[in-house]
Amino acid sequence: SSALFPETRADWRRYPTLHWITDTLIPFCRFQFHIFNSGGRNFLYGISTGARGVALVAENTDSLFLAGAALSGDYDQTSMPSDRLMTGYYGPYDQFKNRWVGPDNPSLHTDNLKIPLYLAHGTRDAVVSCKQSIDFSRKIISEDPGRGHVLHLCDTCGHNYTFWNSQTENIFVFFEKAGKKIPRKSKNIRK
Repeated sequence: SSALFPETRADWRRYPTLHWITDTLIPFCRFQFHIFNSGGRNFLYGISTGARGVALVAENTDSLFLAGAALSGDYDQTSMPSDRLMTGYYGPYDQFKNRWVGPDNPSLHTDNLKIPLYLAHGTRDAVVSCKQSIDFSRKIISEDPGRGHVLHLCDTCGHNYTFWNSQTENIFVFFEKAGKKIPRKSKNIRK
């Protein structure tokens, strides 16, 4: 999440926020380790909740990254109003709808997405509905059909490392293709 709230679970408050990643971690890594420099071969990869993180970081870092891979993610929490993870951060949907439709809803801020995403999901996923990836991909592809977004669905796959590991080669091919494109000039990370 981009912020913590009084309703955020106390044991989750120790975890970094989105802005800590974009405004502290990435600049520190640039300074200390000389990585995540603009124009570099930077890529994002995440599974499950990390896939949602890929979308949010991509939407908040302009074109710092060349591409992202997001597997089995959720991108519109308003379609899952009883989700315990989202409730644990934002509070109950019925009481705090403004938080659920705010800056942490990737599907509402796709106009900020400047990089291609490889989305993959198992249709037998019992944890996160594949409809999340389907709907998100439809939206980002329709808004920017030339960006190079990809959706891969696996009819026999669930929410597990067997599926995620099976996507490794596809992701490397996707990243290699994105890395061959001439990077656009990057703006500084938004705050």
